[in-house]
Amino acid sequence: MEPDSLPALHPVLAGLITQVHENHQDMIALVRGVDIEGLKWMPIREQTAHLSGLVLHVLEVENYLAGLAEGSQEPWTATLGSSNTIVMKDTDLVARIEATDIRLKKAIGFVGEARLAEFCPDGERTVAEALIEDLAHSSQHIGQMQLTRQLMAKTIPMDFPPYERWA
Repeated sequence: MEPDSLPALHPVLAGLITQVHENHQDMIALVRGVDIEGLKWMPIREQTAHLSGLVLHVLEVENYLAGLAEGSQEPWTATLGSSNTIVMKDTDLVARIEATDIRLKKAIGFVGEARLAEFCPDGERTVAEALIEDLAHSSQHIGQMQLTRQLMAKTIPMDFPPYERWA
C-alpha cells in the first residue's frame, strides 16, 4: 500500500503504520528461504515456539486488530498458543505476511477518531489502546523470532540465506 493512498494521518496512526511495515519486512527476512525443518525448529521442544508458529500468532493478532479498526464487534476467541502447532512453508508465510500488511495498514489508515475511542468487545480497553498495546506485543515477538532464528542457525546444519534485517 502506497502512503499516497491514505488520508492525512494523525502522527500516532502514521507511526503505527510505519511499525507494522517494519515488523512485516523483518518477519519476511526472518522466514524467506528457511526450509520446513528450520521453520518448525524450537530451542526447547514443546516449551517454546517455532518461527512458523510465531509468525502465524502475530498475524492472527494483527488480523484481529484490523477487524477492530474496521468496526468488528467480534470478541477475541482464539486459544493462545494454538498457532504454535502449525508449520507452513516460507512462501506461504510470506504471502500471509504481505496480505496482513495490506489489510492492517489500510485499516489503521482509515480508522476514525470515534472508532479509536470505542471500547473493544471485551470492554477493557479502547480500540486505540488495543492497537498500540498489541502492536508493541507483536514487536516483542519479532525479537523472539530473531533469537529463535539465530539459535537455529547455530544449532542445526542448514543451507538457507543468512538473516539480514531489511534484506
